[in-house]
Amino acid sequence: MVDNMDGITRDSASLDVESGGSGGDSLAGYDYQIDVSVWLALDLMLANKLTQVLVLEPASQEDIEAKLEETEVGPLATQVTLNEYILVVQAKLRSGDAWTVAGLQALLKHGGDNRVSAAERLKDGNVRYLLVTSAALNGKTRGLQVRRAGAWPKATDMPKAMLNELPACSAGRVAVIGGLDEERLTLDIKRLLTERFRVPNARWTDCLKMLREEARMRISRGGDGRWRREELERIIHQHDGYLASTPELEHYVHPTNWSDLRDTMHKNHAVLIIGQSGTGKTLATRKLYEELRAEIPGLSHVSIQRGPHELRNDRTPSPVLYDIEDPWGRFDFDPASRPWNDQLALLLGQASHDRMIVATTRRDVAQATGALETVERWLLALEVEHYGKDERSRLYRTRIEGLSRDLQMTAADAESLVLSKLATPLEIQKFFDALRALKPDLLKNPNNLIAEAINLAHQDSIERTVIEQIQQRDDVRAAAIIWALMKAADKLSLGLLRVLEPELADKEPRLDDGVTPLVDFFVAARNLRAGEGVVTYYHPRVEAGIERTLKLHPVVVGRTLRTLIDLLVDPDGPGEIWGAGASARILAALKERLPDSIVKPSPASVGKIDSWLTSQLAQGGRSFEGDLKLAAAVGSSYSNVSELARYLLYRPDKRFGYFHCWEPPKRDDAWYARLRADQTTKPLLDLFIRQVLPMDRDDYPISIIADIERIASDLTPAFLDAAQHVVSYGVIPSADVIAEGALRDLDGFELVVDAAVAVLTPSDGERRKNAETQLAIMNEVYPHDYAEHLADDDSGYTADEFLQAYVKRVRDVKGWRHLAQHRHAEHLNRYWMRAVAHETQHKAPDSDEFAAVFLACYGGRDEEYLWSVLLRWWDDRYRAVLRKRVHDGHLERTVRHAALACLVEQASDELPEIVSDWLAEGRSEQPVELALDLARLQSCRSRDDEQHGAATDVGATIPPTYAEIFSVALTYERGTPPHFSPAANAALVAAKHGSEDVRRFRIRVARHVGLSVQEDICWILGNSDDDIVAVEAIEEAILQKIDRQVEAALDHRFAKVGARALAAIGENAEQPLPERLLAKAGSDGSPIRKALVTLLAAKPHPGHLPTLLRLAKDHWSSSSRYYGDDDTFPIAQAAVKAISLLDALSTNDAEELYAVAIATSDKQLQIDIFRLLTTVGQQTMQERLFDMTVAPGRSELHKAAATGLLLAADAVVPKITARITPEILTTQPPAVATRLVLLFSVRADLAAVAEMARIIAPDAKRRVLLVLMIWILAGRDEATAHSIEKLLPQGHPAVAWAFGHKPVTLDDAFLADIGDPATCAEVLVWMKLAE
Repeated sequence: MVDNMDGITRDSASLDVESGGSGGDSLAGYDYQIDVSVWLALDLMLANKLTQVLVLEPASQEDIEAKLEETEVGPLATQVTLNEYILVVQAKLRSGDAWTVAGLQALLKHGGDNRVSAAERLKDGNVRYLLVTSAALNGKTRGLQVRRAGAWPKATDMPKAMLNELPACSAGRVAVIGGLDEERLTLDIKRLLTERFRVPNARWTDCLKMLREEARMRISRGGDGRWRREELERIIHQHDGYLASTPELEHYVHPTNWSDLRDTMHKNHAVLIIGQSGTGKTLATRKLYEELRAEIPGLSHVSIQRGPHELRNDRTPSPVLYDIEDPWGRFDFDPASRPWNDQLALLLGQASHDRMIVATTRRDVAQATGALETVERWLLALEVEHYGKDERSRLYRTRIEGLSRDLQMTAADAESLVLSKLATPLEIQKFFDALRALKPDLLKNPNNLIAEAINLAHQDSIERTVIEQIQQRDDVRAAAIIWALMKAADKLSLGLLRVLEPELADKEPRLDDGVTPLVDFFVAARNLRAGEGVVTYYHPRVEAGIERTLKLHPVVVGRTLRTLIDLLVDPDGPGEIWGAGASARILAALKERLPDSIVKPSPASVGKIDSWLTSQLAQGGRSFEGDLKLAAAVGSSYSNVSELARYLLYRPDKRFGYFHCWEPPKRDDAWYARLRADQTTKPLLDLFIRQVLPMDRDDYPISIIADIERIASDLTPAFLDAAQHVVSYGVIPSADVIAEGALRDLDGFELVVDAAVAVLTPSDGERRKNAETQLAIMNEVYPHDYAEHLADDDSGYTADEFLQAYVKRVRDVKGWRHLAQHRHAEHLNRYWMRAVAHETQHKAPDSDEFAAVFLACYGGRDEEYLWSVLLRWWDDRYRAVLRKRVHDGHLERTVRHAALACLVEQASDELPEIVSDWLAEGRSEQPVELALDLARLQSCRSRDDEQHGAATDVGATIPPTYAEIFSVALTYERGTPPHFSPAANAALVAAKHGSEDVRRFRIRVARHVGLSVQEDICWILGNSDDDIVAVEAIEEAILQKIDRQVEAALDHRFAKVGARALAAIGENAEQPLPERLLAKAGSDGSPIRKALVTLLAAKPHPGHLPTLLRLAKDHWSSSSRYYGDDDTFPIAQAAVKAISLLDALSTNDAEELYAVAIATSDKQLQIDIFRLLTTVGQQTMQERLFDMTVAPGRSELHKAAATGLLLAADAVVPKITARITPEILTTQPPAVATRLVLLFSVRADLAAVAEMARIIAPDAKRRVLLVLMIWILAGRDEATAHSIEKLLPQGHPAVAWAFGHKPVTLDDAFLADIGDPATCAEVLVWMKLAE
């Protein structure tokens, strides 16, 4: 038997197989033939890489289902194009006896209408034939037996009887693999999958199932029956297997200087790759060997690990590549590696074309040798900079498929974030390793999952490298010094280090070599960044790595840093004062970051640190709060300022995030006395009150004042300064404490009162601005959430709190008379009145004070409080003035209602007389207003149970005519149509000069009772400050066709009024609309622009197009855009929909809209415009949109263009559909591909759709697109839909969905076996839309 595999190419191979079938032995044989196809594909294409493609030649459905005779081979043939011949493989499942010469000869000669016999095929001298069968061979047939495809028997082994029956020269071209039954065949496939391709045992059966479906699909003409190597590889990947010599090489991403590496090897036959840790030096060596091995037959790889002598003495036959990894040491220069210093250059110089050398070393280690100059000729750098944006993106994306399916989408979405945090190939690989290792439940919060994986990647790359470097060098002490000095100043001064090193060496023998060697090493390793005389951390994880190392050596760290601190505060050190501050910061960092490293400085050092803290705190300034925290952390118990700091910063309960409350720590009287006796205590407290308390977001109780007064007296001036400082602020938590402390000096607080009054007294300009802002809010100029922000302005909150506290303190200390005579009495009266009202909730007011406050507040904006007090504590002395208030009325509704509530409750007998007086005075509108006010009060009483509403039988206290209006007003709010007696109707007619409430009521009931309310409408539109009331007025004007009022309302200050007027005028206007209406496109108020665009949609006219184009650029939105959200511009969207109602667009108009779509941040608006341009634009515009869809760049824009084309599919010209190719559908982003496949399925002819499905079916990532094709075709042509169905796994539930059967659930698992996660996710979007 001769093995003729040497001449095999890697071009193509093919298998002839067909899908379908039914019942019995014929189908069992068919399944056997499918498995043979799978086995050969794995063996020839993947394991031995003998071909790139196999072709499965389909037979007919009838052939598959037919019962075969013993002399018939199965209908499936495997055709493989090899280097010197074409290999044709057929399979036969046979349950009978072993093959005889006669039986085998009959089988080779048998053919049929749809089946070419083996004998016929062998007429072609380039064809060789292989039979794979379950039966054994008998007699002389054993001469044809081979063990594997590609091996051939000798020509002399063919039985003579067969030679006479077969074409000439057939000898040596016919072989049989016999005895390969179903069980053995399955075991062979399993061995290939699990051992050769490393598919996990738990997944190999799923993998085989998918391979069988792939074979069946190609038998149904999917992909022309071609099965490509990359398609097989993808299936192996999907089932967690891998194919390359190492998994990392499978999708190796070449650095940008790879050509320089190859050039250096070609020129010198040797290279020394140098770079920081994690840049891929070792992997580059492996890839270099892989590429060289493909170019140089027989190239060996020899790893050199024991020194130069190993390389000199090696006798491996040429050609050979010698691999010297880390010749000078892995983490630090190893003295045992010193021979390389002298000999590496010599050996590199001796390299030749058949004895090549590649060495790799870390830059930091190489620089420590001092030998780099000798090997400069062979140096090639491999650093982070040699992986550009594209390379790092490929490094990232090629690893996504290696994740489990549930992680792939999350990882894909996080690419930009991850690559902004991770730099080296090692870090990126560690990120993916971490993703696999993290707990699955973290997927519930993808952001946390990604953040944790990034964190672990840093730990496993940067941090772990730093740890290994320090430990390999045995440099824990030097690392501790670096860490501490960095904590002291955020950067390390090399000049300072030069001063410290001799002293450190004297005090600590293990620091004889100093700290500088480790600094230099870290700089070379890019752990530290060198500047002008200083170094800083290259990455925060470097510090974390040092800390993790130091935590492993707490005793050593403690001793080393005690030595450092004692040296820093020494008078002969670098600077005693600076050193004390640096030592304090080092101790604070130790306490926070390395609590197990106990550092006990000498008593002298402790005293100097305490003194520095006292001096530093006394200076105040911007660093005061930070210094206070520092003192609390590191000051000794002998330091009074530190004790005070710990007292002020005491927060016993920190469970509630950022909301912490101060409580006094337990201290004895001696402690208080000690601090009180210290002259530094009071200035420190003053600074705390002035600088910290006003800005602190924590909560302090009022009781803190009494407590700190045990420590220091006369703190009121500090509180007064704080009050002056914050009086103009909005909400601050400490306002009440500051006020309480400052009010110890009432006279001194007067300056604060002045300031508070000024804050609460806006200038004319501020009033105008506030009015403009309020009008803009009402007119919906801003998004609703921003309008709420403007409306919730807390300006003046602290000033209001201070005046409230001041009035309370004055009443308690100086008495209420002082308030009555105060220079700011006009501003303070409201606080006085509120204080009285609050107090009277529990007790009756002092009659004299109430009389005074009544006199001060009657007629003002707070008069309502007076009547609320009298409602509770009635004094008949106020009957007359109460009667007068009700009789005279008040512009403020709240005052009017409070007075009326009091009268009804305490003096209801006055009501009839008041009504009589009004009627006698000719004020007929007043009784109507009274009835309406009583109805409102009654409604309030029914809503809440308070005693400020009207009495139960209030109708009995007023004349029947007005009691009737009262009843109607109550029921009208509940939707009951009004009905009035003639007398009540006459009363309403007479009340034509009433208040806003009366006029509003008249307008509301006018349509029911026939009132003339034109004057009321005019008055409200001109005077009301309530936009809702004004809208009701314009609605009535429109109903009553009061055209003059409606026309005037077009320019009303309330946009909602103008909008209703615009709609009403436009409804009856001729087309095109007059310019005065179209000009409203420039109105500030969004309701007007909304009304205009609605009107233009209802009245389409070409003359409106310029206005609509202007509105299409409208950026008003109902809500602000937040990170991750899309904008929504409803006016612009409506304008585009209105434009779509017009007949055509000019080229210029289309270009203008196109520019809007490109620029807008509203995704739906983009889609609407692209849909419109597809429909009414010219063919050139459709071509531009299609070009945009498939061009690189902004993915969301391309998705919108594809969506626009799809939504206007009926208008898409055939030329555009013809441009949708299999390559586009298999390479474009899933969001684009799904839309284009839908468009193609809707518009292309049926044969083209079927052919497209056949071509893309082999693509395992995009096969799921066929589901959408079937879904569309089920409504176009069911026969074509069923033909495509055969290209998907038999009985797949997605096919049932496509034909109208609703599944139980629609999720990724529903489609997971026919597409990648991203494409399945997009298909699911359309499936759910269909549902």
